[in-house]
Amino acid sequence: MTLDNGKIQKNILFLRDNIIKLNELSKVTEDDFKLDFRNYNSALRLLQISIESIIDIGNHIISRRGFDPPVTYSDVFEILRKNNIISAECMDKCINMVKFRNRIVHIYFEIDLNMVLKLMKEDLGDFEVFISEISGLLAE
Repeated sequence: MTLDNGKIQKNILFLRDNIIKLNELSKVTEDDFKLDFRNYNSALRLLQISIESIIDIGNHIISRRGFDPPVTYSDVFEILRKNNIISAECMDKCINMVKFRNRIVHIYFEIDLNMVLKLMKEDLGDFEVFISEISGLLAE
C-alpha cells in the first residue's frame, strides 16, 4: 500500500502548530509557568498530543509499508530505524519523547515542571528532526 501523504502532511501541520504554541509557552517566566496551572497543563497536553502525532505518523508508515507491527510505542521508532526511514539519532530522540509521554500519561503526579520548561526551551527541535526525516520520505 502507498503512503497517505495527505494524512501525514495533516499530522505534520498539526505538529508544527503545536510547536509554535509550545515555543510561545516557553517564553513565560518560570514563576508564571509554575504558578498558573493553565500554563503547565497546556504545555503538558501539547507535548502529549505532539508526541502522539509522531507515533501516529510512524504507525501509518509501518502499516502502509507492511513492516512488522510494533508492540510498544518505542518499537515504532525502532522499526522505522531498522527499515531506514529515520536515522539512529532521530530514533533515540523519538524514544526519549515516548518515555516522556508515558510519564505525562501514567506518572502525571511526579512531573517535574523544571524539566518541562527545560524541554520546551531546549528540545522542541527534536520534533523538527523527525519532521525533516519524514518529509524526505514523502518526496520519494
